[in-house]
Amino acid sequence: MRKKLFSIFMIAALIAVSGPLDIFAGTEVENVDPSNSVETVVVDDQNGTPENGTDQINNEEPTEGTETPVVEPAPAETTEEVEPAREVASEITVGVVEATPSTVKLAWTVSEDLEGQAATVLNGEETVASDLTEPMYTVTGLVPNTSYTFTVKIGDTTGTTEAMTAPVGAVSGLRALSSYNAVKLVWSPVTGASSYEVSYSGTWGSGAASVGGATEFWHYGFPTYDVTNTASGPIVPTDYTYKVTAKDSAGNVLAESTTTGYPVRTMYYKLTFKKKVKLTSHSGGKYKTTFYKGQVVYARGFDGGKYHFDYLCADGTVRTYYAMKIRAKAAIWTDHINPGKEYTAEEATMYVNARGITASKKKKYMVWVNTYTQREYVFYGSTGNWTCGQGPWLVSTGKASKPTATGSTNISSRKKKKHGIPTWSMCRYFSLHGKQKSWVLGWPRSGACVRNYNENASWIYYTVPMKSRVFVF
Repeated sequence: MRKKLFSIFMIAALIAVSGPLDIFAGTEVENVDPSNSVETVVVDDQNGTPENGTDQINNEEPTEGTETPVVEPAPAETTEEVEPAREVASEITVGVVEATPSTVKLAWTVSEDLEGQAATVLNGEETVASDLTEPMYTVTGLVPNTSYTFTVKIGDTTGTTEAMTAPVGAVSGLRALSSYNAVKLVWSPVTGASSYEVSYSGTWGSGAASVGGATEFWHYGFPTYDVTNTASGPIVPTDYTYKVTAKDSAGNVLAESTTTGYPVRTMYYKLTFKKKVKLTSHSGGKYKTTFYKGQVVYARGFDGGKYHFDYLCADGTVRTYYAMKIRAKAAIWTDHINPGKEYTAEEATMYVNARGITASKKKKYMVWVNTYTQREYVFYGSTGNWTCGQGPWLVSTGKASKPTATGSTNISSRKKKKHGIPTWSMCRYFSLHGKQKSWVLGWPRSGACVRNYNENASWIYYTVPMKSRVFVF
């Protein structure tokens, strides 16, 4: 009896010291103090192996205050996949660097495996060049306006340009020369050209012509004066546009260029009628036309105290009329004067010969003054065979209220000095003379005379004989 009581006492004492303890194997330990927290492992009843399949651990109760290390499983061994090396494809890229009507410059780049290898250039199936070590080549012998595709080949690898068209070249030296009622086109020969075509368009119409192998073309048929007045205002033509096209024997366009031109012009005056007046025409029969106060017309010349202008009458005919200075207020028409323009000696010679300006009493000199450009020229020779010897010289002709008389006259007298100005070569209504220091040439501002630089007036005075022709237009 005493033994049983002693056993019960010992069990009760053990529970009091350690807390509730399941003394039977295979049960979990509960209510563990957090300060002595240890991972709890469920132990299999049969063989003591942890359920998580890890190695068996020491199941002894941990000493108070120590930490039981957590054993982590070793990471699984992984094998990294290595991507196989890629094979680089051979490649050639070709481009056009520069193209002219007869040549094209090619350049190309290649992939690393092709560097240093010789290349071949082909035009279609035709080999143009081979064994090229530099990545650049200029192909010659192209036909303008023709399509080409070029290929660069290294071994079995090729690169091809996009289709390109050889550009059309320019017709070099193209000029439009002003003449009397006409324009002369001239240009330099184009290599390989067998024919040329000229097309033109402007105020008075358009057209085209083939000139074969010639390198010049005359455009005739312009009106003598290029402003015609109507009841609603003036008809003012613009410069004509010309295009010259060069072709080979197969009709391929090799080159083309454009330019503008117009016959020699004269200055115009703007007239405003002071009162109503009826005028009789001086060409095309005695046709009467009424002009009203404030009506504006444009006159292309002046002679004998009258302005001359061309007018489109009601019956459709263009006639010339004279307006006396006292009947109209005059002004310079600035739209139809161009001191910045300069007819060349070649153009001036064509003009006076085509115009048929005659020599005076077999004199070998002639002076031409162009009011549109404010230029003066001196010719020697004879009628129809004049050659420009001096000029163009810059001058100043008469202002609107005192215009220089247009048309033909002769040098009738001379005066060494007048009004303090040297070397006067006198004509019927005006003189060719020098200038004062302050005078600026190049604009109509004189009192009807033609002002020159003193050295030019002196040259005329001492060189051009008396009775020589002077022509103003």
